[in-house]
Amino acid sequence: MSPSTRRYFELFTHYVGPRWPRAVLLGVLLLTSIALQLVNPQLLRAFIDSATRGAEVDPLALIAIAFIAVALVNQVLSACAQYVGEDLGWTATNALRADLVLHCLRLDLSFHKARTPGELIERIDGDVTALASFFSRFIVNVLANLVLLVGVLVVVIHENVLAGIGFTIFALAGLLLLGRLRSIATRQWGLVRETQAQMYGFLGEHLAGTEDIRSNGAEWHVLNGLALHHREWLAARRRAMLRWAIVESSTIVTFSVGHAMAFGLGGYLWLSGQITLGTVYLLFYYVEQLRRPIEQLRRELEEMQRAFASVGRVDELLHVTSRLPEGRGLPLPAGAIRVELDAVSFAYGPEVAAAQRNGIDGAADLVLRDVSLAVAPGRTLGVLGRTGSGKTTLARLLMRFYDPSSGTVRLGEVDVRDADLDDLRRRATLVSQDVQLFSASV
Repeated sequence: MSPSTRRYFELFTHYVGPRWPRAVLLGVLLLTSIALQLVNPQLLRAFIDSATRGAEVDPLALIAIAFIAVALVNQVLSACAQYVGEDLGWTATNALRADLVLHCLRLDLSFHKARTPGELIERIDGDVTALASFFSRFIVNVLANLVLLVGVLVVVIHENVLAGIGFTIFALAGLLLLGRLRSIATRQWGLVRETQAQMYGFLGEHLAGTEDIRSNGAEWHVLNGLALHHREWLAARRRAMLRWAIVESSTIVTFSVGHAMAFGLGGYLWLSGQITLGTVYLLFYYVEQLRRPIEQLRRELEEMQRAFASVGRVDELLHVTSRLPEGRGLPLPAGAIRVELDAVSFAYGPEVAAAQRNGIDGAADLVLRDVSLAVAPGRTLGVLGRTGSGKTTLARLLMRFYDPSSGTVRLGEVDVRDADLDDLRRRATLVSQDVQLFSASV
């Protein structure tokens, strides 16, 4: 089993498993619908044979009414299955969305500064939306269509062994072809999702800065950037659709061969007197019945390619870890807290911070350099400086949204890197009351 397939089943078990009653109901609805689909062609065959033998109108009318009743019940079951499947899919994916949002909220600010809000919205909502139908219907649909496929073959073999052998060879060839093409577009659909996320991130960032863009006359610059994103999106989608068209065309060719086989076998068996005219139609109808499960399997494989691309991106996001490691979980002292910065230097960006820790000259990129101060409990400290001088950065270091590149930040004699993060964030309001950092731009 490939890593993407294994990961899909892990996510499926985790989010769909607790909702198994709805999955079982969906399976029952689909299997009942399949049974009715196998019955209806028999009614058609009986109608045709009875009509060719010159039967009375009343028996023909009863067969026609039975056919309409079975078809109507089948439509009702299909509608119910659609409703249950959608409900199951959205319930499961909403739980996944909630987990993704909570995971992202627990990541440090360096993660959020490296990604635009639009990109994160697309990663959390867009990628998960691609999994909705896959979560709700994929396994049930695949199993149900395989049951329908086997049922059609069993019925055809019961009608005529030669026709059953021909249908079996045709079905196996179709499934083998689909199996060979099942992952032809997975990578391309992943690129489509990635370029789409980048474009939405671009839109979100520039819509937020509309006033600045207009005041600087940069409208054409933004439109040019949007055009470049659309160009990349178009190219990625074109490559994915080209590979999808290969699968679609192969299905059309396969069923053209299947129809020719059905007419050829049916004509031969009818001319030799082995089957009736109604059975000839029955064979043609069952080719159409084979078309449905194989077409459904093709669509599910297409959805699988898109979903596996989304599974990879969701899994990548879930495996992003905070750059702020958990410390020893020391609690902060009760009451007012002493604040101390000891030779603190800081630079945004992991590369600059790592260089500073390794003794490489990165002074030009430092936001804070060798800052030392101590504020006793109950005292007030005002920090004055121009925009970008590091006032907000000081507060972020106190709340441990970042770790200093060098030096130590202490709250009540506890190094913030050793403090319990939840305790630290809960007491953020108390700390801000004890140490007031007044910001002003000059």
